Amino acid sequence: GTPVHSVAKLLGAGLNTATNPTGIEGRGFDGFDVGVNAQIKLWGGDLYLTTGYNDWEYKGDVVEGQETGLKHYLVGAAYEYPLSKRVHIYGSANWTHGTGLFDTENFSDSSDPNSWQAMAGLTYFF
Repeated sequence: GTPVHSVAKLLGAGLNTATNPTGIEGRGFDGFDVGVNAQIKLWGGDLYLTTGYNDWEYKGDVVEGQETGLKHYLVGAAYEYPLSKRVHIYGSANWTHGTGLFDTENFSDSSDPNSWQAMAGLTYFF
């Protein structure tokens, strides 16, 4: 069934920093991530909210003049409503945008990090 929890709950918040997370001297990314996620009881269901921001600098070899920094933003929301103990319906949407290395001209249509998504569905618990 649906878990019991308070009306609003902070699922997570964080600030991640790393210096050269690949462990290879002179290569990898330096930067940070920050994000906040929340779960809120609303209209008999659960509203989930998320946001994130990344600011990184690529430390590897690049073609002269190539952008080495990147910034990435994400905002999303989802809602889940229990129709019964076994059946839930849900919907969600998110938007993501990147700059620098994430500029649209650096990607094909299928891998462009500047996008939005929406989905809905039904879940049956056995």
